[in-house]
Formats: sequence, C-alpha cells, structure tokens
Amino acid sequence: MGSLPGYNFPPAVFLTELSLQCALAKDAYQHLKEGTRGWQNGASEAFFKDRATPLELVSRSIVFLSAAAMISKVLFGVQNTQKIKDRTSALRKLLSVNEATFPLLSSRDVRNSLEHLDERLDNYLKGFTKGAYSFGIQVLESAPKKGTFVPRQIHPRTLIFTAAGESVDLPACKAEIDALEAKIKTAFSELGNAPYPLWST
Repeated sequence: MGSLPGYNFPPAVFLTELSLQCALAKDAYQHLKEGTRGWQNGASEAFFKDRATPLELVSRSIVFLSAAAMISKVLFGVQNTQKIKDRTSALRKLLSVNEATFPLLSSRDVRNSLEHLDERLDNYLKGFTKGAYSFGIQVLESAPKKGTFVPRQIHPRTLIFTAAGESVDLPACKAEIDALEAKIKTAFSELGNAPYPLWST
C-alpha cells in the first residue's frame, strides 16, 4: 500500500477493515468447501474421513456470513444518519460499486440471515400446533421433508446455508467478495492522488 497522505487516513482505515472482512470470509469459505466434500452423495472414502463435523461447518458459515454482513453494513448500511449516508456513499464511489454491482452484499438478506433468527423462530413457533422440528444441524443434499422445520441446514454441494427458513447462496456471495477485494486494491492506489473526504462536513 505504501505511505498515504494524512488527510486520507479515514478512507484508508475503512478500506483496511473491508479487506480484513474479505480475508475472514474467504478463509472460512475455503474451510467450508473442503469440509463439506465428505458429506456429498457419492463422496470418496478419503473425503469422507476428512469431512468436518456439522458444528464446524456451521461455525465456518457463521464466520463467513458475519464478515459478509460487516461488509454490507460498511458499504450499504442503514441510512439513519447523515454521517452514515455520507460515508457509505463516498466509499461506494471510491470503490466504483453500487447495488447492481453487488446485489447480495447490498441486500438485507445477508445481514438478516443471522441477525433476525430469533424473530423467524417467533413467527414459526407462535401458534405452532402441527409439524416436525428437526433438532441439530443438517448437512444434506436433499430438502427437508414437507412440514419439517430445520433451524440450520448446509447443502454440501451447492453450499447454500439455511437458517430458520432463510437461505443464502454462499458461492454467489463469495464471488462478490472476490470482486470487492480487487476493487479495494485499486481504491488504495487512488488515495495517493488527491484528498478523499468521507463526510460532507
């Protein structure tokens, strides 16, 4: 990265944070990808022996989603103050991204996949009279039986993570994170050219 003018310290800090979250997500995704191979239908004996436990897979998924949620918040967070509006807008401009560039990271699906789990459980369990509840963590290629509520499931081949009825396509999200990482490197080089304020005042 080299030295940067002091006046561009704020955007450099945010870019560094985004870079860290990208690294966390990519590391978790790689372990998740390797750990699910032994759960796929027809997996080789070697993959089967080295497969991760369901708890390890959920742990990696949560690390990935937490990092993706932080990226989403830094770039597309709730615009409830002018300070946040200014900062998110300036960072998106610096990185040359928008909602169309990153449809998953800009949506609330990634952030809500973990943050509002309790509310989805409220909605499902309030007035519950009939059905099935699958306790534990499911690592299956097949969909749950009709009428069965699964709190957490990981599809070992597609790497779609489902928590209390909400699903996130982890490979699609990972592709956006890869693209963001490349844009962060370009943005760092831009900071050495001219002042880049994040806030209007």
